[in-house]
Amino acid sequence: MEEIPAEKKPVILTLPLLKDGCVDTEVDVEEALRRLRLGT
Repeated sequence: MEEIPAEKKPVILTLPLLKDGCVDTEVDVEEALRRLRLGT
C-alpha cells in the first residue's frame, strides 16, 4: 500500500466542548469554524 503524502492527509483537530468541566450543549459555532479555518 502506498503512503499518502502529509499535505493530502485530512487534518484532525480537537475542539473543546467543555464548560466548567461539563459538556457544553451551547456550542459557539462561529468560534468552532474560526478554529477549524486557522487549524488550531
